[in-house]
Amino acid sequence: MSCPLFKYPIRLLFHKEQEFCYSLYKVMGFYPHNTSYYHTALATPAAHATSKESGSFLMGLNNERMEFLGDAIIGNAVAIYLFNRFPKKDEGFLTDMRSRFVKRKSLDYLCKKVGVSELISKNALRHQYHNSYVNGNVIEAFIAAIFLDCGTKKCRKFIVEKLLEPNFDTMVNFDPDYKTLFMQHMQKMHISAEFNTEQSGTEHEPEFETTIVYQGMTLGVGHGYTKKESHQKACKAAL
Repeated sequence: MSCPLFKYPIRLLFHKEQEFCYSLYKVMGFYPHNTSYYHTALATPAAHATSKESGSFLMGLNNERMEFLGDAIIGNAVAIYLFNRFPKKDEGFLTDMRSRFVKRKSLDYLCKKVGVSELISKNALRHQYHNSYVNGNVIEAFIAAIFLDCGTKKCRKFIVEKLLEPNFDTMVNFDPDYKTLFMQHMQKMHISAEFNTEQSGTEHEPEFETTIVYQGMTLGVGHGYTKKESHQKACKAAL
């Protein structure tokens, strides 16, 4: 005879997973094959259990590694999209346009706009409460999840059809990537500067201060809850 107390949580877990799959479908436009990638990307409590079952746990997957992969994927997809959309524009224009799409503020906006932010677990938000660009980090990890789960074609389809094309006019009016502009300015002058970053705070709520130095002179100082954010603010101050 089966035990009803044992069956109930199994049914509940299966029901929640079905709901999660449907939520992913509404965001992506297609169903996932392996939800463990998305649990890991979104840092949900179910991540550890599902990743062990699928084998991704053995691959050493975690949210930060997926952010790294997603950052490279979206940068590549945006570059190709802009190259094809603007066949007569020069490198400077394309570089500036790409920076507007891949900066943290833009990714944060896209994460909310497409609905991925609604899937982020409360646990993840609690641990990253002071991270002003938590949504931007998650959308990168989410894109990596699509790539690992569904491959290059569907991943690029999601980026172009769900992120870029519907939000293009809004994105081009965002502030530029100040670090890109700063680095371009330094290259034109044939000089280089040092980025000195110091970390404070706690492990789960770190704070960063970046100072840009050229030949002993401080060009700009920036503070942020991520290293990239402090770099952006320092470069804006330097410009």
